[in-house]
Amino acid sequence: MNDANLDSLVERTVSNAMQQNQNQFLSDMKNVIQNQFERMEERVTNSQREMNDFQLKRLQSLTNESYVFKRKGNEAQFKFNNEVKGRLDLADTCLKDNPEQGSEKALSYISEGINLRTNIDNVVRESGLEDNAENRRLAENMMGYLCLSKSENTRRKYYLAYVKWKHFISGKGHVDMPANPVHIAMYLTYLLDKGASFHVVSGAKYAIKWAHNLNGFPDVTDHVFVNNIVESAKRIAKPKTAKKDPVNSEDLIMLCDKYSDNRELSVVRDLCMTILGFAGKRYLASDFNFTYRYIDDVLSINNSKFADYLSSTYPSELEVKEITETNNSASYLDIMLSYDTDGHMNTSLYDKRDDFNFSITNFPFLSSNIPSSPAYGVFISQLMHYARASTQYTDFVLRARRLSDKLLSQGYVCDRLTSSLRKFYGRYGELVIHYDVPLSRMVDDNLS
Repeated sequence: MNDANLDSLVERTVSNAMQQNQNQFLSDMKNVIQNQFERMEERVTNSQREMNDFQLKRLQSLTNESYVFKRKGNEAQFKFNNEVKGRLDLADTCLKDNPEQGSEKALSYISEGINLRTNIDNVVRESGLEDNAENRRLAENMMGYLCLSKSENTRRKYYLAYVKWKHFISGKGHVDMPANPVHIAMYLTYLLDKGASFHVVSGAKYAIKWAHNLNGFPDVTDHVFVNNIVESAKRIAKPKTAKKDPVNSEDLIMLCDKYSDNRELSVVRDLCMTILGFAGKRYLASDFNFTYRYIDDVLSINNSKFADYLSSTYPSELEVKEITETNNSASYLDIMLSYDTDGHMNTSLYDKRDDFNFSITNFPFLSSNIPSSPAYGVFISQLMHYARASTQYTDFVLRARRLSDKLLSQGYVCDRLTSSLRKFYGRYGELVIHYDVPLSRMVDDNLS
């Protein structure tokens, strides 16, 4: 190869290498510039959307406040609903687009709704601290930390429940904070009259408690009226029932396939009742209505066909023993079930330890290191146990009398046992009210 050809080859090689490097450099520059433009466009879009949403909420609130109804009551309710919705929407807008930086704005809107900002400023001023920029900044941060004591969902739930209470009591001409316990009880009664569920009533109580705690006020919800109304809501406030879709044959086939390898009695029982009921043979399914199972104990009441299905329910290797006492009585777990001559079912406490031929020490001695108050509390807890298990007063008093004699032999004082019995009757009277026995007779029957 001559010198001319060699120079030409070197020139082409260098030219190609430079061209390739230039193309790679231009491609990298294009990607960098494109990424920068995309990020800038995203920031501008997010900022513009946040500003538009914020301004839209403000305009909607101004428009809603200017809307006029013919009836003043409707107008007041409309403005109240829009005020609540507006504050929650503003807080939600701040959190949705910028969760980290928007949390402070969201907390600010919620704190204004429960007067937290005003109360914090008043408390700081009354504490004697100098009114300067540093103290105001600390007070602002303190307000944010107080709001963060609950999760975001809990804060939104409590805030919405509290402003409803605020609207109710303001309409009565009274202040919402600090609240009067009687006013709170009246508000909970108002909710129950409207058909509110237990969760709504309980949520209203804890929302008022939350707002008072944040503002440094004592707990006004710890009142006998308030607590008893919340407890009564558990019994009288019925949850809303949702209508279910009807079951078809395909659902039953899928259900049977899912539990085809399961030999649990409860599963087989439910599947059997479902299929028989679907097929129209309800007369057979009704025999298993009172069939229950807990681990290895099975109870089936008034079921003459139970033995016919044992072989298809349990494997042949497992021996199933019947422990029915008589035709009219049987024990299940710690309950003795029996039928009286009128055909009524009665329950009483069943304890296997009663069948032992030796005594068992299962209650504390007063001479031990156990404090006296918890020791006497055992007496009350056992009375509750006996009352829940016994439908007849004779069964209850038999157990209670036996317990009293045992505790007296272990150093307990009769007067304190009598006081504990009176305390049980006063606090848990609903457990023994069906006995229709006065307290004086109960004391005489147990401790005379």
